[in-house]
Order: sequence, then structure tokens, then C-alpha cells
Amino acid sequence: MITFFIGMAFSIAALAFAALNSHTAISNFVNVEGICIVIGGSFAIFLTANRSRVVSSVIRLLWRQVIGAGARQSREIAQGIINATLSLEKGQRPASTGNELLDLGLGWIDAGLDEKHIENLIMEYSNTKLSLMDEATNAVIHLGKYPPALGMVGTVFGIIGIFSGLGVAGASETIGPSLAVAMTATLYGLVISNFGIQPLGELLAQSVDVESRNMNVCAQALKLWHAKEPSFYIKEQMKLYEAA
Repeated sequence: MITFFIGMAFSIAALAFAALNSHTAISNFVNVEGICIVIGGSFAIFLTANRSRVVSSVIRLLWRQVIGAGARQSREIAQGIINATLSLEKGQRPASTGNELLDLGLGWIDAGLDEKHIENLIMEYSNTKLSLMDEATNAVIHLGKYPPALGMVGTVFGIIGIFSGLGVAGASETIGPSLAVAMTATLYGLVISNFGIQPLGELLAQSVDVESRNMNVCAQALKLWHAKEPSFYIKEQMKLYEAA
């Protein structure tokens, strides 16, 4: 997430530099109505087009990115598997591994389920979790197509205002600045979509890949525990996973 904010800072700096060197007053790039239409409209579309579960999942994914939970969770899973392996080696069932899938899997092993049934349960769990995360990621990526269209709506509003004032005295002197203000709505739409929403969607997609990898590691650990593989072998696998 740090790289996302660094990239955003560079994007803002590049846009600010372009605006300052455009020989146009900065005030001409300010259009409160356009901002309201683009940002407010995008938010309204996002809420209208998605279920509450998907919206909640997007918020959770964003928060996980902000606090860097993905990378930390990978380390915690590897360490949790190593600690649980040491406990199992001593014949002790760990009360908790710190991971939901691992805890569920240990319960399935204790219940005497065979490898095939455990694999099916792991697959069902993973598909349920990842499908919702995929929905959330796709919701953000698809949202990126709306700000440019909403920017055009703001531009049309501005042009209507220009035409409505053509009969007023001195209107010819205000057409240029007024049209510039109207066009900023389109600018807002393009900037928000291409510099904000689309990169954010790609970042969330990467976090889903990390989550999928973590689940695969948990599934592998459960299979090794079920097969009663040597603890040294399991620990070596986790060390390689942490180093990757």
C-alpha cells in the first residue's frame, strides 16, 4: 500500500506541474459542481451496483492494505504452522493456530475425516472466501469506467449553463472561462478513474492473490499433518514459504 500512496503522490505532483505550466489560472481547474457529480455519482453507482456484503468486503480489503495485513499474515501463518507442528509432535493439540482454516482443519483431522473429505472441505472454504474477495476486487475495477462518463455529465451541465447565458450582455467575454470550467468535469473523471480507481483495483487484485497463496499453504500444512509427515520436513517447507 505504501507504493500506492507514493505513486499517487507522484501522480498529483505531475498533474500539479502540468496545471502550473499550462499558462492558465489555477482557479480555472476548480469546479465544485464537477467534483460533486464525479465523486458523488461514482459513490452512488458503487452502492447501487453492489450487494452490502461486497461493499463490506471492499472496505475490509482496503483496510487490510492500509495496515499491511497481507504480508504480516503470511509470516504469522508460517510461524503458526511451525508452532502447531511442534505441539503436534509432542502429542498436544494446539488450542488455536491463529488462522481460521488451520483451526477448522485440525478439527476435521480430530474427527477422523479421510484425506479426500478434508480436501473437499478445504476447497469449499477457499472458494467461498476467495469468491467474495474476487467480487469486491471486480467491483472496484468496474467502478473505474464510470467517472469519465460522469465527467461528461458535468461538462454537459456546464455547457447548458453557458448556452443559457448567451443572451445576457457581456456573455461573449465569459464563454471561454466558463467552457474551461465545464471541461474540468471531464478532467476529474479521467483523473479519478485512471490515477485512482483503476490502480487501486489492481492493488486489491494482488491482495487476493496473496490470500489465495496463504490458503494454499494452510491446505498443504493440513495435508502434511493428516499424513503425519515428519515435523522437520514441515518446518523446512514453512521456512521456504517465508523466504519466498
